[in-house]
Amino acid sequence: MVGSTAAGCLPGGGLWGVCSGEPIPACQRSRREASLGRANTAKFVERLCKYPGDARVIAEAQQHILEAHAERLTKEGGTGGPPVTVEDIIEGRAPRPKVLDMFAGGGAIPLEALRLGCEAYALDLNPVAHIIELCTLVYPQKYGKPDPTAKGSAKDGTWAGLAAEVRYWGNWVLEKVKAEIGDLYPLIPDPDYRAKNGGTGFQPVQGDLFIQTQGKEKRVGAQLMAVVCTRPGAKGKTYLSGSDLPAELLPDEEAVHQRIEALCKKARLTVPYEPISLLRPSPNARGLSAVTRHGLTTFGDLFTSRQMLCLLTFAAAVREAPQVIVGQASVEQASSLLESTGKMPVLPGDYDEEQAKGVAMALAIAVDRVADRGSSLCHWDNAYTKTANTFGRQALPMV
Repeated sequence: MVGSTAAGCLPGGGLWGVCSGEPIPACQRSRREASLGRANTAKFVERLCKYPGDARVIAEAQQHILEAHAERLTKEGGTGGPPVTVEDIIEGRAPRPKVLDMFAGGGAIPLEALRLGCEAYALDLNPVAHIIELCTLVYPQKYGKPDPTAKGSAKDGTWAGLAAEVRYWGNWVLEKVKAEIGDLYPLIPDPDYRAKNGGTGFQPVQGDLFIQTQGKEKRVGAQLMAVVCTRPGAKGKTYLSGSDLPAELLPDEEAVHQRIEALCKKARLTVPYEPISLLRPSPNARGLSAVTRHGLTTFGDLFTSRQMLCLLTFAAAVREAPQVIVGQASVEQASSLLESTGKMPVLPGDYDEEQAKGVAMALAIAVDRVADRGSSLCHWDNAYTKTANTFGRQALPMV
């Protein structure tokens, strides 16, 4: 009962027991044991949370959870039957502990529950979150390990495991895309420029009404400012001025637009024409609206023509991949472009459709990453010498 004091348990009993030399009361021992237990538990949780995880620590955590669950199942079953053991749970004679996350988001809590041996359920109304949950919770658990009974990309023709299959078909997509648009990314003759530590460029001032007006009237375009190059077998990067490049190395805008139209017609794709909201989500947040003040009114406006063609080509290849995986595409469709490169001769397979869906979904997420790192709103990260992603926060910036 809250507020009650057990007989013989004195305030400050720890000091009293040590000074008097008399036996420590039982309630004080229980307090010390509880305190020691909390300290040990804290140390154990600290070891459990280290990345990458220690398999022995994870196994110990699973054992603790299953022991507690077995004890609970035994109590719920009453005194009439035999006690439930950890072995009963592991061998399926008793249910595993269940964890339900009704607002799971990306699935961090269910993922940890699965790692600790529980049966996890995740829900979320956000379709993006749902896709992430499938790729982090469902497909790795079902198809993560090699399966000698299923068709796959391993040397013996069996399922190599989800990660290996995604890597294999990711290379298939990459080679296909290279064959289709590689000419738009030609090798640049090395002019023996000295590498620089960074570069500067003109950035429109967001509050400049003149620039905003010109953008809304579609009088603002794209101009190549610099090219970041790497040399085969050499470290570091070389920075070239855009004005120093030969004109034949620059993509022809009209030709790129024609290729976009042809690809959309062939693959039944569309340039993203959805409008960007002009409204602020709140008075102190711009959300997506900042770019609309400069005439970027649709999501397609966020990409240069070559960036758009690249994304559409990736999207078309990823859409085609599962058809090839399950054997719905012809041999000619599957390998014609790859044969021209001399790499990865792929023949149609007869994969399980759910396994093919898992591979395709992981590839689609990779295309999302390409979009995030390949828009006209990306800026150059001098610290890591690479292109920073579009979304540094939940808003579209105007660089």
